[in-house]
Amino acid sequence: MKHPKELPSTLTEIEAARAGSSVWNKIRNPLSQVAMPAIMSPAKRIAATQTTLRSLATACAVERYRMAHGRLPATLENLVPAFVPSVPTDPLTGKPLCYKPSESSSYLIYGTGWDQTDNSGSSVSAMTGLSSRLENQADWGVLVKF
Repeated sequence: MKHPKELPSTLTEIEAARAGSSVWNKIRNPLSQVAMPAIMSPAKRIAATQTTLRSLATACAVERYRMAHGRLPATLENLVPAFVPSVPTDPLTGKPLCYKPSESSSYLIYGTGWDQTDNSGSSVSAMTGLSSRLENQADWGVLVKF
């Protein structure tokens, strides 16, 4: 067994470890094929919720920056260390959250979602209530309008 520090820490590393594992191929059977969707659905909801919460916390830091400086930060790195201890990361990839300020009065903060592909925040909409199918959206995060 690997030492805990050597265990995969992101979904990408877990998928790579699973794909290269002969043990995984031996245990694939009808029972596991039935059980995996039941396990993955809650995992998707948890990941979507965690990403959205990190995006909301980051949006709070962006708003504090905007109030202090009268403008949006150019990048999330501008928030460190005064507003956040480090650049917030996407829980699934371990990479920094995506941040897209607009020249008008809004900005996007999001993670890449379950597919781990940056879809430019196309599925992120203004917070009018969380979708019950949030975990099926391409990108997860928040659109802030002010």
